[in-house]
Amino acid sequence: MFTVNDDLSIYATRGDTVFFTVMAEDETGATYYFEAGDVLRIKIYQKKNASKVVLEKCFPITARTDRYTLLLTEEDTKFGDVISKPVDYWYEIELNP
Repeated sequence: MFTVNDDLSIYATRGDTVFFTVMAEDETGATYYFEAGDVLRIKIYQKKNASKVVLEKCFPITARTDRYTLLLTEEDTKFGDVISKPVDYWYEIELNP
């Protein structure tokens, strides 16, 4: 099970399929339109060691749109040890890294 919380935190169980929609605004606050050729990249870091990336995945945009759904597969989310307590990670999403 996974959820995206109001504070933009994500709750996910190891091995979940995770998908969520990304939207952006330009510097004036207007809706940003992703264009074909743009790339979105998500990086997930260990919270206690922010220099350690545990997942990095790029998503090429193929058509003009004001929103894009990122999909992390079951295999993508199988990082970290199998444990019975929650672990915090940090994430960032970049446009055209």
